[in-house]
This record gives sequence, structure tokens and C-alpha cells, in this order.
Amino acid sequence: MDLLPKDHKEFQKQEYWTKFFSDKKTQQGFEWYASYEELEYYLKHTLKDKEQRVMVTGCGNSLLSEKMHKKLNFTNKVHSIDFEESIIKKMNNRGYEGVEYHVMDALNMTFEPASFDYVIDKGTLDALCADRSGESANRVVAYFNQIIKVLSVKGGTYICVSLLQDFVLDALITFFSKGFGNEYAANNIFEFRIQKIDKLTQKATSDGQQLLPFFVTIKRTQIPQDPKFEELRVKMSEAVYFQDSSLGKAEMQPISGIHERVKKEQITQMFIPKMKELNLAQQYELFCFDKNQKTDIPRYTLTVIDSNDAKILKKRTCAAFITPQGKERDTMISTEIGKVSLCQQAGYSRLIIITLNHGHKFDSIETVKTELSPKVVELAPQNCSNYKEIPFLTIGQDIGQRQEVYRSADGSIFVEDLKDGGESNEYYRQVIFSSKPEQIQSEVILAYRNSKKEGGWPEHVKATSPIAPKKKQRVLVYNHDLLCCEYQYAMLAGPALSLKIAEKTGLRVLVLGTGAGLLPMFLRGQLGDKLAEIITVDINSEVLKIAKEYFGFLEDDKLKSVIADAYRFVNDYQVTPATKFDMIFMDINYEEDNIQLSPPRKFLSQEFLAKLLEMTTNEGFVTFNLLFYDSETQDNVYRSIDSVPSSNKYLIEGEEDVNKVIILTKGGKAGKNNQPAEDQRVEHMEKVLKAWGINKGVWLTEMRVKQKIDKVQTLRYVPLSASTSPEKKDDATVAGGAGAATTQD
Repeated sequence: MDLLPKDHKEFQKQEYWTKFFSDKKTQQGFEWYASYEELEYYLKHTLKDKEQRVMVTGCGNSLLSEKMHKKLNFTNKVHSIDFEESIIKKMNNRGYEGVEYHVMDALNMTFEPASFDYVIDKGTLDALCADRSGESANRVVAYFNQIIKVLSVKGGTYICVSLLQDFVLDALITFFSKGFGNEYAANNIFEFRIQKIDKLTQKATSDGQQLLPFFVTIKRTQIPQDPKFEELRVKMSEAVYFQDSSLGKAEMQPISGIHERVKKEQITQMFIPKMKELNLAQQYELFCFDKNQKTDIPRYTLTVIDSNDAKILKKRTCAAFITPQGKERDTMISTEIGKVSLCQQAGYSRLIIITLNHGHKFDSIETVKTELSPKVVELAPQNCSNYKEIPFLTIGQDIGQRQEVYRSADGSIFVEDLKDGGESNEYYRQVIFSSKPEQIQSEVILAYRNSKKEGGWPEHVKATSPIAPKKKQRVLVYNHDLLCCEYQYAMLAGPALSLKIAEKTGLRVLVLGTGAGLLPMFLRGQLGDKLAEIITVDINSEVLKIAKEYFGFLEDDKLKSVIADAYRFVNDYQVTPATKFDMIFMDINYEEDNIQLSPPRKFLSQEFLAKLLEMTTNEGFVTFNLLFYDSETQDNVYRSIDSVPSSNKYLIEGEEDVNKVIILTKGGKAGKNNQPAEDQRVEHMEKVLKAWGINKGVWLTEMRVKQKIDKVQTLRYVPLSASTSPEKKDDATVAGGAGAATTQD
């Protein structure tokens, strides 16, 4: 298992390493990557011949050369070079006869070709390859060619101790595997190995990050002009051997995946030690990957929470909580407040909440314990008082069950059936996007119903599931009478904000973002003969196929789907009194180049939102779900919404601050006398449901629409810089810039 922080992709950026190397301790030199004693194990297993000829580049004032010669009983002298004359003079004055120190430029060595069996580099490459500039690239190419020149043609080996920053690893692969700039590429095979150095005394930079050097060996073997050898050369150039521990075996990895493999080891080393100390209310989220499975979706998500009670924190205890499959949707697990509450209820200094992710199979709670016990110990606080017996907590003994029923050809979308763990044992079907596997895109309840129903069940609502057993006189169906998503419950609060909508018949509805078709199917069933038409729009034909084949979506005379770009559909829409809609629901997902904002920014522009309002009747409303993760994005979005002219803007916040629902109605003359008083909204909603013949218990109670109505607040934009000002506002507002939902009297 590989353990990574949730934001691990930051470590792939050059800016990260630029900051890392600005650390003063790092700038002192590369001598402390590892001492001889820490490298002895690796050197002994590589330098097995006492008569071998060894050279060290960029030796500085390190004692590596002397200790290596003495401890490994070399019969030949070690040659060590550095371009700094004063350093070489100092080292020669030490008088150790087993090492010859030379003032020499590593980019222009004066040794004869094939003079050495081994060239050892401890940090020199990292000093030469400081960035991705052309200047650095030229230095590195010259350096590598010099190393090959002085290495024996029969197994001469370059040993490099390096942090393997992304650009350093790129340089090694580009030269030795791909052959760019390599003057010896055509007639040499290079066997490339990387081993994590795990026998280190912990060393850290000033900000507490642990250094993780790697032991890299590249063995040169000259080959004759022969097709068989050429085939072998090509094969060897496409792979790297990687060894993640001194006790493990080296595994051959394709060049394409070696960056990610190295990155995982680096992040684990740099990030995990920072978590060993307990801090009041500290939280981290980590992903745990199964390196034996070829997927970008983590097998587990681990949320580490430290108690917010100082007395409990002092006990230095730790426990893990296994979330049964399906329970990750519960408030206790899915919300910040819920997780903190769970930690307090458990009563431990640190609680590690384990979520079992989509796209993986889990046999039992015992399987999870076995797989994660080492990681739980690793994440336990320093001096943990119960580290020998860290308990695993859970709800009941049922881990739940998931099974994939469909995956798109490109692997970007998959559908899973879920048996809810715990006491309920309910069945669900879910749509997941691999780009955001922690988020359920669509979900429907799979329910058992009486198979003897008068008139039978329509074929399109009948479901089959690999995990739901067949039952006598029962049929499994898609439950289109209920929605499962909290934000959709908030969207359904829209009619409570329009006095005159109850009088409407022949309702026209527009759904932008068909998804699995669950919202339109729900509205189709609920509105019945009050409905004139529902039009759904989605750009993705694959999604519509999934909706029809796996979620019971069915078009009829009142429900039509359109495959189109929703943005263009709206902008091109011809508005006439007869073509206006009473309800517009926008549920557009993020774009792949920015998964931190849903819907994409263009759908939130003043012009687009104004066009949506133009497309509604005077009694109608527009509603959409907002998902974002930072205050700057929120500031821009709220400013845009606030600028929509002649409109009333409302906000319903979800359980998590990142999830919000916006409802827009017409203001000015068009919306005159169409706003219920705040204390009459629930009562008005009951009138709407009665007028439309809808079961108010299902809407208001079971789907918690009443709770959502009670949370409605007027949205008025407050700039980010002003949102923290103590100045009192006159109206009921939400501070847009900082995201603080504050109602003023």
C-alpha cells in the first residue's frame, strides 16, 4: 500500500522543488544526503570486487571515499574529484593514502577512457541539474557523456545518490533510456535501477520535511552490431528496475510509470513524519493506493483527526474507524462537523477514519484490518500510549458490498451497485467519474416491490443487480419516487419562493445536465397531468446511454432528451411567451481542466444567468448547484450572480461549506408581488404541493425539503476584502467574498 496526502499532485510541480531547495540547510550542500554508514549496505551489495577501480565526482570535504576504501578493503586507490582547489588541497593534507584527490571539472575529465569500474555521485547530479533550463540540460548531458567515457565498457556502473526531483529523473531517463544527447547510445545497453534508501538516520529540512535520497545504478555494457542485441537494447531502454526496500525484490517498471512510483515514495517520506505530533483539532486526508492494481483511484481514503479536547489529546491514544460501504454518505462521515463529532464520541486522541473507495472490492472487515494495520501504526502519534493494540472500530459487522456493473471504454465513467453496510441493508446504484472517485455523480435506490402489482411493472423501471438477490413475489425496481442527493432536495425548494407558481398548469421544465436521468424521471412522475413538457440537455451521449440502460430513464410524449452543449443550447434558445419554462434546473458537472468548480465558470457568467431568467415565466425560477473549494473562487462566483439584473437571489448552504444551491426568481415588475414572506414559505410550499397533487410527506419530510426551505437566505455579494469588516449590513445577506453565511437583523 502507498500512502499519499490528498494534494499529492503538488509535489510534481517544479515550483515545489524550487521552494524546497531554497531551504538554508539544503543550500549548505549535498553532503548530508547520507553518510557512508547509511550507504554501506547498498555499496557492499554493489561493489563486491575488492580490486575494482572507483572514482567519486564532486567529493567536496566528504569522508565517503576514505571510509569506503577502508571499510570495503579496496586494493586500488579511490580517485575523487572536485573543481574547488581549496577543498582538494585540504583533503590531500589529510594524508590518507588510499584516496587520490584531484582538482578536476566533472564536465571535462582528464582520465583515460574506461578507467573505472564505478563512478559514484552523491548529490553532484542534483547540483548540476537545478531546474529544467537549457543551461542545466547542457551541463547534465556533458556530465553524463564524461561518466560513460571513463566507465568500463563491460559492466561499468554509474552510482548516483539523488533526491530524484522530477526534472532530475527526467534528465536520467532522457539521456540513458531515450538516448537524447547520449554519444554512446547506439552501441551500449544501459541497465537502469532505482532503490529507495530506507536505512537512514532521519534528516530534515528546517520546515520538518524528511529527505529521501535514492540509490540509482546505471550499468553500461557495450554491444556489437547485431539485431538480437539491438532488440535487447530497445527492450532495456523501455523499463527501469525499482526496489522500494532493502528486503524487497526489484520490480521492472515501464518508463511511463516510474515518475509516479518515485513520487509516491518521496511524498510518503516528506509528509508522514509531520503528522506524528498531535495538535489540537488537526486534520489530514490521505489516499492509500494499492500498487498491485493499475488504477488512479485510491483503494482507501484515510482522514486523520486529532481531538479538539486538550485533556483527551494528552492521553496520546489512537484508534481507527472503518466506514462500511455506503455509510460514507452519512452526515457523520461526509461532513466536517460529523467527523469531529465522531472523533469526540470515540474518545481517542487521534481517530483515523477509513473510507472504502469506489472501484475496489473488499471481502470483509478483517481484510481491511489486515491491509491497513501497518498504515494505522504508521499514522499513530509519536509516543502513542496504545500503539501495541490500536483498536479498529466500526458500525455492526457488515462491511457492505459493491460491484461494478458497467465501465465506459475509456474508463472515465463507471456504474456500481452498492449494498449499504450497517443495519439498513438497502441497495443503491451509483455513477462515479474516475477523475473524482470520492464524489457520487448520480444515485438511485434499488427497491423490492410486489411483483403482483395490478397492471404489472413497466419494463424500463425493472432492475437487475449482481448483488441484490432474487426474492419470491418481489421485483427489483429503480425507485424514481425518491431522490437521493441533498443538493437536489434544496433545488426542490424553488417553488416555496414563488407565490404564483401554485396556480400554474401545463408546467414546462428544463433540466440542463441529464446525468443518469433521475431528476427528470422524478419530476415526470411527481407532476403527472400538471406537466406539459420536460426537456433535458446533456453533451455526453455516453451518459444518456447509461441513464437509459442502467437507471430506467425513458423518454415519452412529455419527456424529451437533447444531446447538445447546454451552454450553446441556452445561448441559441429562441424565447417567446410559449417557449418559456416554469422551472429550470442546472446540474452541470465540472470540466476536466478545472475539477474544483461546478458548474464551469461560463455557466455562471452574468450574461448566461440572465438568459436563463429570460427563459422563465414570471412565476418561474432557476436553480443550480454550486461546488467550489476556495474563497477567491467563491468571491468571483458570488459577484457574478449578484450582478444579474432584475432578479431575486437566494442561497441554501449544504452540510459542507463547499456545496451550495442557488435559486433565482424574477425581480422588478416581472416578479412583483411574487415573493412569499419568509415565515410563510413552508406553508406556501404545502399549498403548491397540494395544488399539484404531490405527497407533501415525501417532499417535506422524507426528502427534507422543509429543512432546506428553513435554510434559505438572501444572497447579496460582499467583496472578499470587505466580508470580514465589522460594519453592520441592513438586509438579510450572505457575505459572498469570505463565504461566511451571516444573517443580519
